[in-house]
Amino acid sequence: THLTEGQRRLQETVVVLVEGQNRLQEAVAQLAEENRKMTVVLKEVNRKVGRIDEQLGLTVESVAQVVLPPYLEKRQGIHLEGKPGYELKPIFLRLNGEWEQINLYGEGTRDGEKISVVCECKARIHARDVHAFAKKLARVELYLRKPFVAVLFGFFIHPSAEEPASANRILLVGALQR
Repeated sequence: THLTEGQRRLQETVVVLVEGQNRLQEAVAQLAEENRKMTVVLKEVNRKVGRIDEQLGLTVESVAQVVLPPYLEKRQGIHLEGKPGYELKPIFLRLNGEWEQINLYGEGTRDGEKISVVCECKARIHARDVHAFAKKLARVELYLRKPFVAVLFGFFIHPSAEEPASANRILLVGALQR
């Protein structure tokens, strides 16, 4: 009787545990499905953000094409060749079998000497962007064949970018500078 009562309680506990395990398995399956749906949504969000980033990058380049030539002439004494608005153009260089893009490139003169301008465009420029551009310049400088001025152009320049830009002889130019 005492043993029978203990067995009955044990069976009830087992039934409760099995029900709990079933609910847990259903919850895990539901979470897995929600996770799968969230992964699909995140992929779509990442794709759209990437597209917006590309469009913004193109916008920064478009502004730089208009702002930089007169700025470089006035502030750096660099006269760029080409039709107004088209002095700076995107180019691709083939380096060791890999393509390297330069956002904007142009050629001109300063004090009678031939010079080129290599420009990277970013909406927001921080120290990490300066360091990344300096590494790119180290990869491409052998292929430029003439002295060049390196320019980082953006809508916003964080103060952290100033010291590494100066150390790497990179000119920082904001969209509102004249």
